[in-house]
Amino acid sequence: MKILVTGAAGMLGSALCQKISDSEHQLIAVYHSGQNQTCDITNRFDVKKLISDHKPDIIINSAAHCQVDRCEEDQEWAEAVNNGGVKNLAELAKEYKSQLIHISTDFVYSGKARQPYVETDQCEPVNKYGLYKLRGELAAQEANPNVIILRTAWLYGATRSNFVLRLLDDIKAQKKSIAIVNDKWGSPTSVILLSDLIVKIVDSIVQKKRISGIYHAVATGGCSWLEFAEYIIRICGVRDITIKPISMESLGLPATRPTHTILSNQKLQSVLQSEIPTWRQDIETFIGKNYIKSGKKMHA
Repeated sequence: MKILVTGAAGMLGSALCQKISDSEHQLIAVYHSGQNQTCDITNRFDVKKLISDHKPDIIINSAAHCQVDRCEEDQEWAEAVNNGGVKNLAELAKEYKSQLIHISTDFVYSGKARQPYVETDQCEPVNKYGLYKLRGELAAQEANPNVIILRTAWLYGATRSNFVLRLLDDIKAQKKSIAIVNDKWGSPTSVILLSDLIVKIVDSIVQKKRISGIYHAVATGGCSWLEFAEYIIRICGVRDITIKPISMESLGLPATRPTHTILSNQKLQSVLQSEIPTWRQDIETFIGKNYIKSGKKMHA
């Protein structure tokens, strides 16, 4: 399969490109700028030329404006990327008979539920990022009924700033006290796990299995940021660090965050006919591969 990945420089995009490079599939890595293969997905002409030149079997869109607070300030650009760009990809994927896999977010939900969300639950975004991502989903489905939409959450990896790397930096700096939000719940998911799930979906497409619609592509289960931090600290064997619980509101961020967005992944597990690791297993694997086995010192 010839697979085209947009947003190849991002945290997910780079992990996904590595995963595909290690497989039997042919990779076309696409960047926004500064590389051999570039494309501005908000520019329909650019997208048309890209797809017509390469004629990929599958397009995976990991490009997004995902800085939640900046989406409140720069709404025109955020909507252009997260909605308009997705519409361009969906329409042209259909025209050139490419299967589109689009990456979306748990932020399409309000966070008011107290049980894990399923794919058919009502979407009520509470900020501009979630709104534009939802509009992108709807535009993609209207333009191309065969699109696959993967809602994911709380992504972390070995590159780019993210919650896990910041916490590990605090541990390596031997900080004695850190403040962690204790009133927000979700499904932490590594970009390695998400890349694995995406490639399994690709393999299912190769096997001629009919897959379309919306799926929650996350690690199994969920936790609060506080519980997640406590588990990471325990894995690292740190005992002399104090966690100060704080509220999300106390951070004074420009964009409201949904409070409770744990996602059920049962639909995707059923389609793939395989269990998806829990968030605990996922973070254990991530830290084991990137820190403990590599010999990086985590504590004194």
